[in-house]
Amino acid sequence: MNELSLKKQSASGKNKILLLFLFVLGVFYLWSYAQFERWDKDLLGGGDPWGYYLYLPASFIYGDLDNLRESYRARYKYQTGYDWKAPKVLDVAEAQYIGDGKQIIKYTMGIALLEAPFFFVAHYLAPIWGYPQDGYSFPYIFFIQMSSIFYALLGFFFLYQVLTQYFSSYLSCLILAVVGLGTNLYFFTTFLGPMAHIYLFSLYCVLLYATIRWYASEKMLYALIIGICCGWITLIRPVELICILIPLLYGIGSKHSWKERIQFIVKYKWVYLLAILCFMAVGMPQFFYWKSVSGDWFFYSYGEEGFNFANPKLKQGLFGFKNGWLAYTPIMYLALLGIVFLFKKRDFWWPVVTFLPLHIYIAYSWWCWNYINGFGSRPMVETYALLAIPMGHTLQYFLNKKWLKYGLVLVLLFFGALNIFNTFQFSWGMMWSEASNFAYYRSVFGKTHLDRDNLVAYDSEFIPPDTSQYYLKELIFLEHFEDTKKAEHTSKYGKTDDLVYEMNNKEQEFFRIKLKDIDAQRGDWIRISSQCLVEQHNSNIYQSNILISAFEMNGKTYRWRYSRIDNKLDNPHNSLWGGKAKVWDEVYMWNLVSKMFDEETIFKSLVKRTSSKPIYLDDYKVELWRKKEK
Repeated sequence: MNELSLKKQSASGKNKILLLFLFVLGVFYLWSYAQFERWDKDLLGGGDPWGYYLYLPASFIYGDLDNLRESYRARYKYQTGYDWKAPKVLDVAEAQYIGDGKQIIKYTMGIALLEAPFFFVAHYLAPIWGYPQDGYSFPYIFFIQMSSIFYALLGFFFLYQVLTQYFSSYLSCLILAVVGLGTNLYFFTTFLGPMAHIYLFSLYCVLLYATIRWYASEKMLYALIIGICCGWITLIRPVELICILIPLLYGIGSKHSWKERIQFIVKYKWVYLLAILCFMAVGMPQFFYWKSVSGDWFFYSYGEEGFNFANPKLKQGLFGFKNGWLAYTPIMYLALLGIVFLFKKRDFWWPVVTFLPLHIYIAYSWWCWNYINGFGSRPMVETYALLAIPMGHTLQYFLNKKWLKYGLVLVLLFFGALNIFNTFQFSWGMMWSEASNFAYYRSVFGKTHLDRDNLVAYDSEFIPPDTSQYYLKELIFLEHFEDTKKAEHTSKYGKTDDLVYEMNNKEQEFFRIKLKDIDAQRGDWIRISSQCLVEQHNSNIYQSNILISAFEMNGKTYRWRYSRIDNKLDNPHNSLWGGKAKVWDEVYMWNLVSKMFDEETIFKSLVKRTSSKPIYLDDYKVELWRKKEK
C-alpha cells in the first residue's frame, strides 16, 4: 500500500469518527429541543430572534420592508388576546420609527441571509403540510430553529478540521463535546437557537479553517472565504470587525515573523484586495436597505442604546451571577488556562491575546452588559471557536498526566452535566440568570422545583436563614391597620371583615428604628412580612410591586433589599412569573445585621407600588431573630 493510500485511509477514518460524533450530537440536540417545548415563542414572542428574521417575511411575503405593518400583524395573529385585524401602531421594539409612516428594522440582516434557505424550504412545505404561508406557522418556526442546529453542527465540522491540525481525532471530538455540551452554546443551539450567536460561532469556525488553509496552500479561494466570513461576521454584529485580527496575526511567532507577514501581504496584495472586496460585498445589501428606507447609506438603528467604553462592566460580565460568563460556563476556565500553552504553540498566540481582550472589553462596555434573553453571557459564545484551541492544549496536558487525567474526567463530567441540567432548569422557569445572584444560584442548585425561600433569595440576594438554628427574639413592630379614623384603612378586600391598608402612594415607609433601640447585634436577622393583595397582577418581574428593607447610616442607604409581591400571591408552584390578583398571601423577606453597622444605624421598611392600581396590606410585621446558643 503506497503512502497516498495510507493518507486517504487515515483521512477516511477521521471523517468516520467526526460523522459519528456529529450524528450523536445532532440527535441529542434535537431531543433536547423537543423537551423544552418553548420553541414557538422564539419568533412569535418578539425580541432579537424575530428582529433578525423579520427581513424574510417582510421581503418575500408582505413586501413591507419600509413599514413592517403586515409583517407585524401576521406575527400577532398567533398571540392570544391580540386583535390582529386592528391597525397596528408603529415604533415597535424591534424597529425604529423614522417618520412618514416608515420604520427601520433595528437589527442588521446577516442572520436573515443565513436563515433564508430554511425559510424557503418552510415556505414551500407550508401548504403541503396544511399550514398557511404567512411566515409564522409551524413550518417556519420549526425550520428556523433547525437552522441553528444545522449551523452549530456545520461549525463543529470545520472546527474539527482545525483541531486535528494540533490534536488527535479522539481528543478533537472531546474538545467539541466540551464546547457543545459543557458551555452555554448548548442553550443557544437548542433552547434559544434563533439568536445570533450560533451563526457567529459557525462563521468563526469557517474563518479559522480558511485561515489555516490560506497560509498553508496560498490558494486564493481561501483568502476569498476569509473575506466573506469576516464580512458576514461584521454584518451580523459590526463590533465583531475585530475578527480580522485572526487571519492577520495567525502564525506570527511560529511560522512567520512580523516582517515576513508584511512581506507576504505585499506579495499577495491583489489577493488581499479581492478579499477586501468580498468583505465589502457581503455588507452591500444592508447599505441598500438603509438607503432605500431612510435615504442615508448608513443608519444607526439602536437609538439611544450604545457603549460606555469609559466604564466597562468587566468584573460583573465575566464573574457575576447576572449572566456572567464564567459564573454560568465555568468549564471555560480550562480554555483560559490553555492560553499559557499557546505561548509555545505560537500559531494562535497573537490572535487569542489580541482578539479575546478586545472582544471582552467591547462586549461589556455595552449599556446592557448582562445581555438579557439567554443563559449566561451570550456574546462569548462566538469566541468558543477560537478558545477551543487553548482548551485542547489544557485537556492534552492533563490527559498526559497519569493521575491528573482522572480528575479531569470528573471535572468534565460534572460541569457538562451541570450545564445541561441548568439549561433544563431554565426551561422549567427556574434559572432566570439575566437578573439572578449567587444566593439564588446556591439555593436552587440541583433542584427541580422552586420553594418560597428560593423566590425570596432571587429577590433579596439572601438565602433565608434556617429558622431551626435561630429563635424569635422580639416582635419589633406589628400593624393591623384597624384605626377606623384613617381614610386609607378600608374594609375593601378585608379578611373576615377586618380593615386593611389601601396603598395608593408610589412609595410608603411603614417602619424605622435605630438598631440600639432594638438591641440588634451583628449576625441577627430582621424579618419583614405582610399580608398582601394586588388588584392587578403583573407577571413582568421587572415591574412588580415590592416589599423593601434597608439600613441607613449618615443619610446614606445600605443593604437595600426587596421581595417581589406579585409572584408571592397564591403561587403554589413558586414560579418566578406566577401569582394571582385579588388573593391574600404572605410576602416576607430577611435582612442581615452585619458588622458594618453601629448602634446609631437606622433600619427601615417600606413598600413600593409599581402597578397603576392600589395594593392592599395587612398584618405588617417586623421581627428580630437571633442565632441559638450551642
